[in-house]
Amino acid sequence: MSVSPPGPRGFSVVVAKLTSFCNLDCDYCYMFNLADTSQAALPNMMSSVTAQRLVSRIAEYDGQRGGGHRYQLVLHGGEPSLWPMGHFRDLGHAIDAARASGVAIDVGIQSNGLRPFSDEFIGWLRAMGAHMGVSLDGPRHLNDAHRVDRRGRGSYDRVLRSIGDLVTRGGGDILGGFLCVMDPSIDPVEFLDWIEQLPVTRVDLLWPIEYTPEHPPWGDAADEGAYRQRPRYGTWLTDVFFEWIRRDDPSVRIRLFDSVIGLFLGGHGHPDSLVNDAIPLFGVDTDGTYCYPDYFRVAGDSAARTDRSVHTHAVCELHTDAVFGDLLALDALLPTECGPCRFRAQCGGGFLPGRIRSSPLGVSTRPSVLCWDELAFFAAVEAVVHRFAPGREGEGDPRLRRRKTCGSVEVRVGVRPSRGEAVTAGDLPVYLGDELVE
Repeated sequence: MSVSPPGPRGFSVVVAKLTSFCNLDCDYCYMFNLADTSQAALPNMMSSVTAQRLVSRIAEYDGQRGGGHRYQLVLHGGEPSLWPMGHFRDLGHAIDAARASGVAIDVGIQSNGLRPFSDEFIGWLRAMGAHMGVSLDGPRHLNDAHRVDRRGRGSYDRVLRSIGDLVTRGGGDILGGFLCVMDPSIDPVEFLDWIEQLPVTRVDLLWPIEYTPEHPPWGDAADEGAYRQRPRYGTWLTDVFFEWIRRDDPSVRIRLFDSVIGLFLGGHGHPDSLVNDAIPLFGVDTDGTYCYPDYFRVAGDSAARTDRSVHTHAVCELHTDAVFGDLLALDALLPTECGPCRFRAQCGGGFLPGRIRSSPLGVSTRPSVLCWDELAFFAAVEAVVHRFAPGREGEGDPRLRRRKTCGSVEVRVGVRPSRGEAVTAGDLPVYLGDELVE
């Protein structure tokens, strides 16, 4: 098949599903416990041959794009740390060869951290310059309500022992931080207390993936008006944000907060949960089949699978796929309702799973069903940034005690507005809390 070289906007993130099984049985898992059951028919593990073929496809793709691009290879699963060490060695050799030829490939891995990591595995990650994210959903009682093993036993204590052992053995530089799915049932104060006692106080908060146009967070359509007035996740996230601001602790980094503040100050870097101008990502299942981002797994059984494989198709051929075309040009699919919204530059239509339609598969032209939640959160951040950013009203306040770094941009952070002071996002009021300093 002859395919023209991809245009200026191409793929930069590749998610390799090294295993199609896991040693945990999380109740919200989109791989094993929601609509998608495709992993049951897949090989348990990606072969070494398939993994090496994927790396060669990345190198081939970079050449077709003219070279000089950077790629993030994310090792995922299932649980990727259960992949054989010999396979990791083979993959490392392939990555080293691609790098030697001028292809810039960064490596990351997402693990549940349940099983202690071997010295050889830690050495491999360090040799690759890799960073690892570990999934943990808050304090023990909350985490263990959802993240259990195959016998129904909680995972919290074993994960922290494993991570503590990693840090003790000098692997703290490998640990990028913890990924937490938002759960409004936890008190924001307790949540920040928990982060402060982690061995590494870097956390990213993840929007829930299960809410789609067919399954909105307010349930029946008749309840949307009530949900709009007090969106569950947006209200909780706003409370966590204000508590984070109140504590004024530079050692506690919450990626979502840093990213949004940076965007309000004119920054451009963002995770794929924000500013959906493009999601330049494709995945590869254990059998070598290209797949859409995991967000699509909630749309239906096998919805994330394509009919193309690393063994038979070049990466550039994915540019002819309609869904990937949408993902690489999401800014052209901005919902009409989002046009006049003052947060469109920070939001870009909202968290993608809330816009995915199952029939026909693709991205809806309506705003995300988490719009009200995101609106509340953005309004809260805007209020703080506008009040305390350099050059804005409040800069001279003597209670402004430090600068919080957001990527390459700095914002002065100090007091919170008084209780009862409100900012308005559309006609949705967002109430701000107590002051930082009495």
